[in-house]
Parts: sequence; C-alpha cells; structure tokens
Amino acid sequence: MLLTPRSPFNSTLQTAALVLVSIQSAYFPGSYLRIDGRDVVSPSGPGGGIVNCQNFVGAYEQHYIETHPSGAFSILSHQFANVYLRMDGSKVLPGVSYPDGSPTVNAQAYTAGAYEQFRWEWPGDGYWVIASATQPGRYLRMKNVDIQGGPSGAGVVNIQNGAGPFEKFVITIL
Repeated sequence: MLLTPRSPFNSTLQTAALVLVSIQSAYFPGSYLRIDGRDVVSPSGPGGGIVNCQNFVGAYEQHYIETHPSGAFSILSHQFANVYLRMDGSKVLPGVSYPDGSPTVNAQAYTAGAYEQFRWEWPGDGYWVIASATQPGRYLRMKNVDIQGGPSGAGVVNIQNGAGPFEKFVITIL
C-alpha cells in the first residue's frame, strides 16, 4: 500500500509504534533500501554493516518505521534484530552540494541515538523525503543507476544537503 499525506494509512506511519515498510527510490524505480546488519552485534561509535540498494524486496529490504514520542522516527531492520539505519552527517558541510553524495550511511545496534533519528518531509510531488531529525539539511540519498542487486546489493546510499531527485522515496506498507 503506497503512502501519501492524504492516504488513510499515512496516520499509521506517524502514530503506530512499528510499521513494516519497503523504501524505494523514486528516481531509480526498482531500487530498494537494503540493510545488511550481519556484523552489527553491539553499539559502535562509527556504526557498521552495509547499507546499499537491491532490485527486489527480500528480507534485507524490509524495515520497521519506529515512531518516537518526539515525532521523529527510526528505520529498524526487519531481518536483523535491533539494527537501525544510521546517517552520520557530521562531515557534511552546510550549503555544500556533493555531486556523489557524502558518507556515512550504515547501521547501528541497540540504539536510536541522534544519527538514527529521522523526520518525514513531503515536497508535494508524490514522494517522501527522509531528513535527519538532528542534523538540519541532511537527507538520505540513494543512487543505483543500473538498478543492480545480487547477493551483496549494489548502488550507493549516502547523504546530501538538500532534497533533489536522488533523495525522494516511495514508501510502501508491507
């Protein structure tokens, strides 16, 4: 079920404790957010694991949206217990556009700290934008030009200042 702000299911995303979703690139249709958290077993300062793209929705491409009392949310892996999407934008300079995005997007275990909290933005064009809740102007970015996949995934998931075409997503409740 696709979500838009007018969808009756939109309130589910913002009020339910956990909602199972897939996150697909709007610019690269058929490219889904993939979290490989096999090696993420304890909290780590720099995070770990691999976050990239896949060309189908399998176990690594299913995620829970975990809503926080603040209104922020976290993206929690369905496949790997207690593994969160982590977006460290501390090295992303305000006002600088990065043609290839900027690292680091990976995973974190057992915590939804500052780098693991996001907020929804709706630019009005039919797609969602995922922004950092604690680092203003930093957005989740996905690039998978050839819509590749395979056992290790493909493409790049990283960070951008501002929300352009690579920072827009289709959210589907599974």
